[in-house]
Amino acid sequence: MEGIAPRTTMVEDFEVAISQGQLADSMSHVLAKPLHFFNSTPLHIAVVGEPGSGKSSFINAMLGLRADDPRAAATGIQMTTVQVKDYPHPTLPQVILWDHPGRGMVDLNHFDFFVIVGSQRFRSTHSDLVREIQDMGKSFYFVRTKADLDLSAAKRQQPSDYSEKKTRKTSDLCEPACRDGLKL
Repeated sequence: MEGIAPRTTMVEDFEVAISQGQLADSMSHVLAKPLHFFNSTPLHIAVVGEPGSGKSSFINAMLGLRADDPRAAATGIQMTTVQVKDYPHPTLPQVILWDHPGRGMVDLNHFDFFVIVGSQRFRSTHSDLVREIQDMGKSFYFVRTKADLDLSAAKRQQPSDYSEKKTRKTSDLCEPACRDGLKL
């Protein structure tokens, strides 16, 4: 990464500081290099997924904003995000979350990191996004939303077949299946 001291340089700086007997004076300077880089380098995080998956709600949660806050991303039953919009973090202004209206509407090369938001089932659009992000050599997290609604529906639709133990077992199976499917 440009602007950040590689680990070997930091170790060398520590060794020089120790040999010169100036560890206390030098330590804050050496440790400040990566911190300065983090504080001065923008991090553009794309929040992507299908319409209605909870991308805007996720952004509001990450920013600590309620839906009725004027700075919040618009949320609703109808599609509310119609164009890409940036949301700077309130206490980390260099961290910018970008709300996307849906898949295929924006060039993803402009972003440093991705959060793929999905509700209900893992779909082929999610797999396509993962491949595209991996092809760019970038990283992502997959966030599953609305699980509480799915669990409530399962409990309502099949009360005799629903159990917390069965739900936990299903949840435990999801992680390896997701890893295998994504070939991580």
